[in-house]
Amino acid sequence: MNEIATKVGESSSKVTIYTRQLIDMGIVNKTAPMTEKESSRKSLYSINDNLFSFHYKYVFPHRHAIEQELGEHVYMETSSL
Repeated sequence: MNEIATKVGESSSKVTIYTRQLIDMGIVNKTAPMTEKESSRKSLYSINDNLFSFHYKYVFPHRHAIEQELGEHVYMETSSL
C-alpha cells in the first residue's frame, strides 16, 4: 500500500480507505500470493472493471490529444496495440 501511496502522493491511510472502497465496489481486485496470508503486504492490486481498464489504458494517457480533438490520431496510433 505504501508504494501506491507514494506514487499518487497521498498518505497510506487515505489510500487504504479508497482502495477498500474500490474493492467493495468490484472495481479493484486484491490478490495475495499463494504462500502468503490474505493480509500480506505482498498483495497485488489490479483493475477488475473493463470500463476502468479501457479508460486507464487508452483514454488517460492520451487525454491531452483527445481534448485537442486529435481523437482520430490517437485511434490510429493505438489501434495496433
